[in-house]
Amino acid sequence: NALTVWDVAAKGNYVYAQAKDNNDNTKSGLYVFDVSDGSNPQNVTPSDESFHFTVGDAAVGALLVDGNNLFALTWDNPAYLLRYDITAPHNPVLLSKHRLQTVSTPRDMVKIGNYMYIAACGGISVVNLSETNSDSLPRAGYDANLLSVGVYQDTLVYTAFGDSIYFSKVIGDGTITQLGTRQFSGMERTTDVTIS
Repeated sequence: NALTVWDVAAKGNYVYAQAKDNNDNTKSGLYVFDVSDGSNPQNVTPSDESFHFTVGDAAVGALLVDGNNLFALTWDNPAYLLRYDITAPHNPVLLSKHRLQTVSTPRDMVKIGNYMYIAACGGISVVNLSETNSDSLPRAGYDANLLSVGVYQDTLVYTAFGDSIYFSKVIGDGTITQLGTRQFSGMERTTDVTIS
């Protein structure tokens, strides 16, 4: 298959890939590979329809492994945050599907406590993970075309198209308050953020 892979994540001997099948959009979505034999990876994706979704000309988004949970972003219209149980890594089970309100094209995410903060076109989308199949909270943070998000202690740091890096403080109930913006002259695009 001709796949366009958007993101990968791993747990043990299994690699998860968010991919668009360039020949058959109905087979776009989450793929599972057994890499026990690194020279011969095996596609072990279950045939369950919850792994595949039609994406049209759009893309599928980022992945994040957190313990026995795999989180996946979709760029469907509307966009979703999907949560899978990967206790059995070769057989992910869909636990919840959260519709992302007021944003599109989700690109990156970071988990803090029971909340997922998602960088997207239109700002940060916040999902309360303790609620099953709920919609995201109203858009938070800066109204910008965001590319990536990271966290340092209780501060979100996110980047956008252009020359700016944004900073926001996380509040325990999933809300954030804007702290400020730092512009860097000559910086065209920052596509990732790593905080240490």
